[in-house]
Amino acid sequence: MAPETTIRIVSVAAFLLFWAALAYIVVRILRSSGYNRTVASALFLFAVSPYMVLTGHLIGYFDNLLALLTFTAGLLALRGRVWWASLVLAVSVFVHENIFVLGLPSIFFLVLLKESRNGPLDFRRLLRTCMPFALPLAAFGFLFLYQTLWVDAESLWAQVLKALRESGFIPSKNKSIANSFTVSFGQYLDSQLPLFLPRITSRIFVLLNVPVIAGVLALVAVPTFKAGRLYAALLTFVCLLPLSLHIIAWDVSRLWSFPHLATFLALWAAAEVLPSRDFPHARVWSALLIGIAAVTMYRQVPLMDQEIDRFGIPMRTALYLPALLLVMRHAFLQRSRKSPGPQDAAPEASVFRTQG
Repeated sequence: MAPETTIRIVSVAAFLLFWAALAYIVVRILRSSGYNRTVASALFLFAVSPYMVLTGHLIGYFDNLLALLTFTAGLLALRGRVWWASLVLAVSVFVHENIFVLGLPSIFFLVLLKESRNGPLDFRRLLRTCMPFALPLAAFGFLFLYQTLWVDAESLWAQVLKALRESGFIPSKNKSIANSFTVSFGQYLDSQLPLFLPRITSRIFVLLNVPVIAGVLALVAVPTFKAGRLYAALLTFVCLLPLSLHIIAWDVSRLWSFPHLATFLALWAAAEVLPSRDFPHARVWSALLIGIAAVTMYRQVPLMDQEIDRFGIPMRTALYLPALLLVMRHAFLQRSRKSPGPQDAAPEASVFRTQG
């Protein structure tokens, strides 16, 4: 079997698993939030975000696999198995180091928010909560030191190039792939750091990505702020942290999309942990989020290698309009259902909501 065929099969399998897991998480969010109309609107906004477009475009990358591992860690953390969740994150570091600024902070935020329900965190409880996360931190530290101190870049470059040539894998990409595996962190930093500000202030990023990120982040910030200002500040930091990858990486459009996944994970954490009554219920919130989604779904998304998505207005309308009408019906013609979950009745919830 040709290498490209094997890669395609594995990539499609990971892609389908990602979508199945994503659908499961979406159902959990809806149920935990009591089918809140604003939460449903935020989920639709995430569905039309550039991140969802790029999950299909970058089907051969590790992004879908990293999202799957992050979902797994989140489910384990929600069940109280934080050490197992941290072990999954530690393994994920060796899949791709992006997990260090994407999945790891999001799961830490979830665990911290969940632990805060038992009352204000003193130093001892905070230390005990943070201890499991030493595993992924240690894994990342080992990987960084190994690549920095012990890897012979020139020898590795020659080995990778030789293996690619012998495999027959896309000859025109052999050298660029070998370079990506052997360029040091310092070299990436020197070349990409000057481009950080231009990238995060780019007109495309500001007009296409920022409204979507801000819309979901603002919604999650409402119940999180009631938990305490510190948690709201941590939420903002966690959701924007993936943009820091611009200082060491060049795949701009892909990195622009990472905060969308971070805000989705934050929405999941808030829906599972915080009382559903703390989410906004006003229809104006849904109108704002749906309005952003309606504009976003007709914007062309920049892809890798200077390409853009090619769907025209009829195709976009056919893909998105049924879901848009369903969300609008739920937002404006139905009442939100009260959540049957335990989070509304948790007596300790009032303890941390008054903090900060």
